[in-house]
Order: sequence, then structure tokens, then C-alpha cells
Amino acid sequence: MKKFKLALIITLLVISSITSVFAEGVTHPPRILMKVDTQYPEEAKKQGVEGVVVIKVSVSEQGEVEHLEISKSSGNESLDQAAIDSVKQWRFIPAYENGKRCSADAVTTIVFKLK
Repeated sequence: MKKFKLALIITLLVISSITSVFAEGVTHPPRILMKVDTQYPEEAKKQGVEGVVVIKVSVSEQGEVEHLEISKSSGNESLDQAAIDSVKQWRFIPAYENGKRCSADAVTTIVFKLK
């Protein structure tokens, strides 16, 4: 039960959302279809490390992650890597331009916060 509560807290605290789209002319930005929960690194938890990772995601016409890069690091390599590992597995509803699927970039934010 304790593990379930911890997992629930982490899930609630790891906030992920698409915040902007960079592709010009995109009428409907990519939207998250399926996301994999970000795992809080054990060592970072033990050390009380918290942080925010901002990731730029290039989403293909098929809704898959083509490329991603850290726009803003948490300052902790293990938190940054955990965010990347999670977002790589996400799937999106692709962006649309003039009624057709298109690739587009978006930004998502992962927040690591302990309670």
C-alpha cells in the first residue's frame, strides 16, 4: 500500500503538459495520446533532489517522437535522463495543418517534487 501511495504521489507531482508549438501554420498542435509515467530516480529521492525539466519534442506525422532535446535542465543529470526516458515513449495525436497531418515541435515540462 505504501508503494502504491508513493507511486500515486509521484504520478500527481510529475506534471507534464504541452505548452507551446513552434511549427508555423499548424492549426492543431500535437496532443498527448499516451504517456509513460516518469520514474523519480531513487538516488535523487534519497538525496532530496527536486527539479524541473523542459523538453522540446519533435512529433512526426504518425504521432511518434522523432527527436527531443532538453530546453531547460533541472541541473541534475539523473532527473534530466528520467524525463527523457519517459517522453521518448510517449505517443501523440499529430499536429494538423489545413486538415492534413504534419510534423511539429512542442514543449513539455516534467516537474520532480518530493513530499
